Amino acid sequence: MRPQSRWLKRMCIMLGLLLSIWAGAGFCVSKAASGAQFFINQRLSGAAGELSLSFLPDLTGEYVLASFSDGTVEAEVVQTGETVASGALPLTVRLNAEVEAELRLKASAAFNFEIMRSSLGRSAFNPLAVSAERTNRSLTRARDVHWFRFTAETAGTHLFKTVRGVNGGVDVHLNVFDENGAVLAETVRAEDSEGAFVTLSKGESCLIRVAADGESTGKYSLFARLFSEDIPAEITLSQDSHALQTGQWQRLKPQTDVEPKLFLWSSDDESVATVSGEGVVAAVGEGTCEITCLGANGASATVSITVSRAFVRGVTFDTDTLSIASGDSTYLSWNVLPSYAANRGVRFSSSDESVATVQSNGYLRAISEGEATITVTTDEGGFQARLLVTVRKPDPVYRALLVGIANYAEDGRSRQGAVNTTQGVSDALTQTRYDTTRYITDMRLDLTVSELFAAIDEVLGAGNKNDVALLYINCHGGVTAGIPWIEMRDGVRIPARQLESALRRVPGRVVLILDCCNSGAFIGKADAADDFVRGVVNAFSTAGKLNAFASSKYKVLVSSSYDQKSYRIASGTSVTENTVSTVFARALTEALGWDLMKDKTISIRADLDNNRQVTLNEAFLYARKRCMYYLTHATGMRGRQAVQVWPEGDTFVVVG
Repeated sequence: MRPQSRWLKRMCIMLGLLLSIWAGAGFCVSKAASGAQFFINQRLSGAAGELSLSFLPDLTGEYVLASFSDGTVEAEVVQTGETVASGALPLTVRLNAEVEAELRLKASAAFNFEIMRSSLGRSAFNPLAVSAERTNRSLTRARDVHWFRFTAETAGTHLFKTVRGVNGGVDVHLNVFDENGAVLAETVRAEDSEGAFVTLSKGESCLIRVAADGESTGKYSLFARLFSEDIPAEITLSQDSHALQTGQWQRLKPQTDVEPKLFLWSSDDESVATVSGEGVVAAVGEGTCEITCLGANGASATVSITVSRAFVRGVTFDTDTLSIASGDSTYLSWNVLPSYAANRGVRFSSSDESVATVQSNGYLRAISEGEATITVTTDEGGFQARLLVTVRKPDPVYRALLVGIANYAEDGRSRQGAVNTTQGVSDALTQTRYDTTRYITDMRLDLTVSELFAAIDEVLGAGNKNDVALLYINCHGGVTAGIPWIEMRDGVRIPARQLESALRRVPGRVVLILDCCNSGAFIGKADAADDFVRGVVNAFSTAGKLNAFASSKYKVLVSSSYDQKSYRIASGTSVTENTVSTVFARALTEALGWDLMKDKTISIRADLDNNRQVTLNEAFLYARKRCMYYLTHATGMRGRQAVQVWPEGDTFVVVG
């Protein structure tokens, strides 16, 4: 034979190989075959003669080189220049991952060839046994293949069918072979399943191969069902033709007691209509196709499906009105009618874009308070629907910064229970029982002065004028030369005027809760009016003016009078961080419905009118009374600690 003829013959063999690829995974054909890529578990066919392939293993381990042929197939496997295995197929060989292996095949007759992993269920020579009617499995690796062996306990016709899993499912292909690798039956493909009817004698076995396309992975079910003798000899469907519009569906049912899912369904043009494994036809595009129903005995019935365009007949919004806060946004929800209309394009407009704007995808943004009408118009037919949008003030956001000073760096002083106390107040503010005042809390411990002011700006400064900012501070406090102060970890004292200056930058209303000695001086409050010491300077006042807290911006609750200490008590005989808390914090958290020491919800003690809200005044009244109880009865300390509030009688809701 002339060299040119031999070259042409080899090229024809390689071309035939490329055209006969089934679906699957890892070889690389030698460079002479245009560098085409193949993968493990890919099944391909070849003609008699010699063939050279290259394959890149993705895992280190044993592989099975398998062939099904009337003749013999010899193989040689070369990796890193050395022959690692040779002989007649099937052949088991151990290969290293990511190292190219050359496969040299010599076949005496036409053959099918496949490389499999040598493990249970991954190889035709080590398949999983199928005994149950339904087997649930998952393909977890890209280009994976499962092999099963089924042995008939009773002679008859069997249905083997794969069905895509409901959640995380994958479409898979099914092939059924005899023990010699010959195809036993033609498989029929539906939208979500694939199956074949196979007749087996008693004790006869078959091999079932299940594989997904490309990189697909997920869950599937394999069904193996034996049919009884009462299968109808003919299949009759209710109609021999159906007219559908795109987007519509129709369930087809054979006129028999046999369940539709026990038949095999297929569509000859899935661009027009698809059919599920239970006979549900879905119209996809305009045109005509045929749906075939195949029975176990070879009987079949065909239905002609004609799909036409579905025209638009209207449009609606899901609601007639919408209330939204200024600054918020949302996606509108609308429906083009009918739901299966072919042209679903719409456009939007706003009657007042200073109130609300809307984008082409239905994204609405509330700009300012007021009302605007949003109109949706269909591209086809110009049908319209209208939505009245009311833009209201933004819903308030509740933010809380909780600061506890447990240790003082300058002189080593410590305050037992400061961490426990601060955490308890944070827990009380974050209870899920409250619907409207869900605080976004941030707890900070042992802050310096600069860190406190930075935290105020960071945590509380990001709101707007409708928001509420709560600042709780548990630390040392006092009065020097008539000026009240609180002390941070670095020993630096913050005068009341300086603290108010920092809070003035916080937008919206501010709730200040001070849990420290002499805190009443911050609002010029003594236990009784006639006890007020002449000469005490209120840092928030200037000559002829009220203090700064007279502004409606501030709501203030303090643990004691200007000349009183704020006490801490233990819940038992031992004194530890977890058993100590301030008297005021225990009383305040109880007022809000939280047991600080037991870390659990309790009844809202300060809710005097039983409306599941606690106002500033209600919290004050309960905390004042409860602090007196703890100091007088619970501990025998006989100390005085009069909780103070500004403004008095205020109905501002702290939690609710």
